[in-house]
Amino acid sequence: MTAGCTEEQTRQVEPAPSDEQTATDPIASGRASYEAHCMSCHGPDGTGTGELVGDLDVLPADLTLLSSNNDGTFPLDKVIATIDGREEVRGHGTREMPVWGNIWSEEDGTPLPEDVVQQRINELVEYLRSIQAQE
Repeated sequence: MTAGCTEEQTRQVEPAPSDEQTATDPIASGRASYEAHCMSCHGPDGTGTGELVGDLDVLPADLTLLSSNNDGTFPLDKVIATIDGREEVRGHGTREMPVWGNIWSEEDGTPLPEDVVQQRINELVEYLRSIQAQE
């Protein structure tokens, strides 16, 4: 059980999506991105309990409470701006170089088309929306 959570608040971690799922399901694709780029800090269930927490100066947010912390409304624009680097988050680094670097805008050093970048961000956002704690 996660420290500080009641049994009802603890989320079950689903098995990782298959390659076939990520190709056809935006939430599965978003989950794959989350696992590759966010999980080490925010944890497998999004509650901020990743393996790197002990090494961080700023504790990661509990991403399952984004809606709860915004009067029950998922803060879509703020989440997108945080992911793409327009919204500065102390723990993520500067807007010019978020902790994850250029993963949203380049692949193998080659700039990606804007629609591909936006699709990747949208998939991650849909995954985050899907893990919100129920009121």
